[in-house]
Amino acid sequence: MSMADLKERYDSFQKNAVQAIVRDFSKKSNGRYLLVIPTGGGKTYTAVKSICQLFNQNILNPDKHKVLWTAHRVELLTQAKDTFEEFISQSETSCSLEENITLSMIRKVPQEIQANTNIKLVVIDEAHHGAANSYSTIFDKKNIGILGLTATPSRHDGKPLDFDRESFSIGFPDLVKKGIILKPEIHTVIGGKYDFDSFDNDDLEELNNDGRNQKIIHELSTLKDQYRKVIIYVGTKKHAEDLYTLLTDTPLNAEYESISFIVGGKNSRDQSRETFVETEKKFKRSILVNVEVLSEGYDDPTVNTVIMAAPTRSKLYYMQALGRAVRIDPNDSLKKAHVVEVVDNLPNIRYRIDNRWLYSDISDALEPEVKDITYSSKQIFIDSLEQIYTDYNVPKSYHVDTE
Repeated sequence: MSMADLKERYDSFQKNAVQAIVRDFSKKSNGRYLLVIPTGGGKTYTAVKSICQLFNQNILNPDKHKVLWTAHRVELLTQAKDTFEEFISQSETSCSLEENITLSMIRKVPQEIQANTNIKLVVIDEAHHGAANSYSTIFDKKNIGILGLTATPSRHDGKPLDFDRESFSIGFPDLVKKGIILKPEIHTVIGGKYDFDSFDNDDLEELNNDGRNQKIIHELSTLKDQYRKVIIYVGTKKHAEDLYTLLTDTPLNAEYESISFIVGGKNSRDQSRETFVETEKKFKRSILVNVEVLSEGYDDPTVNTVIMAAPTRSKLYYMQALGRAVRIDPNDSLKKAHVVEVVDNLPNIRYRIDNRWLYSDISDALEPEVKDITYSSKQIFIDSLEQIYTDYNVPKSYHVDTE
């Protein structure tokens, strides 16, 4: 696929998103709106286009107004800066990165807002973090508009996001249908049985055992030709380092250009985080073990495999991790995306990720359970529905009309 073809696919919905955001802020300059696009769908680029359009239409004054773009990860700010530079260099716009855009880590936002009265709009990248206390300074400024970017408007902890509404939203299946992201092939590795009731470090470290790790290694070894560029998500830093050590001591070490790990500020190559990431992107075949480092702000379309080797309560985190593999690679028209789920028996934890939740709008705070029911006639379908209504005490007003 050419870059032009891919751009046309993105434009098919991004232009509607830009129009919606411009319309909302033209009506209410201090509104609080959300842009909801799943990982891989171009949230950052859509937001940049929208901001530049606000300046082009003088809804934001390019001679004096500023936009503050904030995030909780350096990688997200770097991604935003690169996107602004790319878009401005290729477009006719009155928006200037140097004059109109301020990029800031969230911890520095209070002094940025206090020091600059020309800030008229704040963009919160990964806005599902927006209910955190660190964002209160932004929401307390009633004369400032806010645009939140997120893959999903729900939070696992159930705390509400303080936005008026969604300006624009598109779902994972819609992006698949439009050919913007790939529908992943799901593979399952049966982990083990564990008796812990939380996701703290000590409990997650129980998953770091030789039997379970060897199953992951076996999966990689069996399908090494398909799993070309792999990111593995584990639950603890020790698990990342231990699994890395095990992997480098197998024949896989000769099959891949690089096997590495990154946890926080530490990585297997003793490089700066920025250098490590840039080096990683250059490999055609690699395995990278991490703990939540590469769930946000890491874009490498050559990644084709994600291994989820730690349980999670968050559909959002799962979607972000999965998003590393489902991006279309313009240089590889035959790319297929693979997601390997390591499934464990956790009797005291009801909630378990199921990839089919990507195709629903159910909040993960509800801990839904997805069940398949087959039927061979309309009457059997109706009877099945009635049984579900009875089993779960569904009020009559929520019953589906089957006529």
